[in-house]
Amino acid sequence: MRLASAWPSASHRNGTQQLLIGSLAVLLTQVVALSRPVQATSPHPPATHVQTSGVSQGTIAHGQSVFALLQQAGVRAAEVWQLQQDIESVYDLHHVRAGQPYWVEVDDGRLQRFVYDIDAHYRLEVERRGQTFYGNRVSMAQAYQERVVHGVIRSTLYEALAAQGEVPKIAADLADILAWKIDFSKDVRAGDAFRILIQEALQDGPGVAYHRILAAEMVTQGRVSRVVYYTPDGDQGAYYDPDGRAVHRMFLRSPLRYTRISSPFSRRRLHPILGHYQPHYGIDYAAPKGTPVHSVADGVVVQAGRKGSSGNLVEIRHPHLYTTYYLHLSRFARAVQVGSRVSQGQVIGYVGSTGLATGPHLCFRLTKNGTYLDPLRHLMESPPLSPQALPAFQVHAEQLLAQLDQAEVIPQQAATRLPASGDQTTGQSGS
Repeated sequence: MRLASAWPSASHRNGTQQLLIGSLAVLLTQVVALSRPVQATSPHPPATHVQTSGVSQGTIAHGQSVFALLQQAGVRAAEVWQLQQDIESVYDLHHVRAGQPYWVEVDDGRLQRFVYDIDAHYRLEVERRGQTFYGNRVSMAQAYQERVVHGVIRSTLYEALAAQGEVPKIAADLADILAWKIDFSKDVRAGDAFRILIQEALQDGPGVAYHRILAAEMVTQGRVSRVVYYTPDGDQGAYYDPDGRAVHRMFLRSPLRYTRISSPFSRRRLHPILGHYQPHYGIDYAAPKGTPVHSVADGVVVQAGRKGSSGNLVEIRHPHLYTTYYLHLSRFARAVQVGSRVSQGQVIGYVGSTGLATGPHLCFRLTKNGTYLDPLRHLMESPPLSPQALPAFQVHAEQLLAQLDQAEVIPQQAATRLPASGDQTTGQSGS
């Protein structure tokens, strides 16, 4: 009798191996299946792809930001950030209000146009030009009324108007309009007088909103300055004296508002840091860090960057061989780049103390064909109205000035200082 072998036969061993391999394959399949993430069933449909081209419009929702609104319209995040930076001097997009209408045009994720109704009177219109966004506040169709504000100055024009309940912007506007005729920080005295014809926008509810100055008269130290607002055919509105001469110069009086001169233009000045005498070919304006700096005239940016002791500098080329320089800036406005065009009054940077500076201030310089000039002495007249436009202007000016004349006569405090009628100067500088 033969004893059976303890080892299975070859055929049995082969069958067992196949069984083990099959079982292992099933096990591995189950492990792989268990290792996959479970696809949870969501009650919400999958998010739809944001449309990156086209036009959308609506109203600002409660709590909705411009960033969220424009991204929902398909605008890329970087575009929204650039938009906010480029138009910050025109309108702060953080101030949008719920319920106000908007309109957006997008092309492949790139914002082309953005329109937003700021209120019942003004609309923000933004458009892309190349790689830069340009914004503009536009006055919408509106009904207006006119009235005359007049009074005597006891301390400042601002306080005289505030005492009558008028908005501060009237004083600020008049100071800007007459900036080349009157230095409101030096020339205005107690007893000086004013008459201002203002235009107000009628609102849906009660009250009115100040819009602009149509005509004005200032008596400062016995001198009378009169201006009227006029819009020539096919041109922009501007302020003129009664003879049709523009009261604004080609250059603004100052690149800063509400500031003082800490160091004038000089051929020989003791440098506050270097300690020796050298020319100072500019005007230093003392102002807090971050104060907006404005371009004094239309032009093209030819330099915007760091330059040695000048620190952050913007150089702008203007017509007729003029160039202006803005030194020691803390930073540049977003839209200011080499080759970009800037308009008079546009914010180009902010006061700082970069470079060789003892503290925050702006050093402003002016050259013509490479020769430095004293900006305060080099007054550039804007062109007067053409002979063809003058007759229509004179009719317009007479009508506006007649409304001023219907108000209370020049107060006695100012009238006592007026020269004889034959010596009275109309539209002459009081500075």
